[in-house]
Amino acid sequence: MSLAVALCAGGLVSLVGSMAAASVLVLYYKPVLVAQLYIRYSLFKIGMQIKYQKAGDMTFCYAERGKGTSGKPTMLFLHGFSGSKDMWTPAIKALPSDIHVICVDMPGHGDTTRKMKDDYSLVTQAEKVHQFVEAYGLNSSPFHLVGISMGGGVAGVYAAMYPQDLDKLTLFCPIGINSPQQSQYAKDMMKDTSEVPLPQIGRASCRERV
Repeated sequence: MSLAVALCAGGLVSLVGSMAAASVLVLYYKPVLVAQLYIRYSLFKIGMQIKYQKAGDMTFCYAERGKGTSGKPTMLFLHGFSGSKDMWTPAIKALPSDIHVICVDMPGHGDTTRKMKDDYSLVTQAEKVHQFVEAYGLNSSPFHLVGISMGGGVAGVYAAMYPQDLDKLTLFCPIGINSPQQSQYAKDMMKDTSEVPLPQIGRASCRERV
């Protein structure tokens, strides 16, 4: 082996070793960054694009696939408490590619505007989602609204408040539906106390206005 080839091989091994070490350091010190990059790659892989929409005093972040030109209703997905638009990736992957899909970060979640003093009741969140819908122009034709957990509760309230907007409604384990026996968490959420974590759901204001 010539000296030049040996030096080149040695340099390549050194480069690969440095890259591996850098990757380990990033994974160790910035695991959230690694997770975010993986999530963004997963969205990109299924054709989703990250976009932003100004609506009143809110800026909504959402992921979108398609243009709504197939004649099928657009599907708007609302995630659960402490989640984000990214949680819908496996579901979107399983849908036909010609369906126009929008997954939005709910108020106070993900990259959508977060204000700790805002009202996060189901009704107020439904109103803010409606602001997004109008700003985007999504209700120019009836759409299919899908929600899970907290997002399911918001979707149900949205359907009651703005039925003219919807073609279909799909709810997965929606919060706000009474069960024969309430969990301790549900009981705590019903208390009007500053110790209850956001979002503030199940309050009397929601029951009275819907």
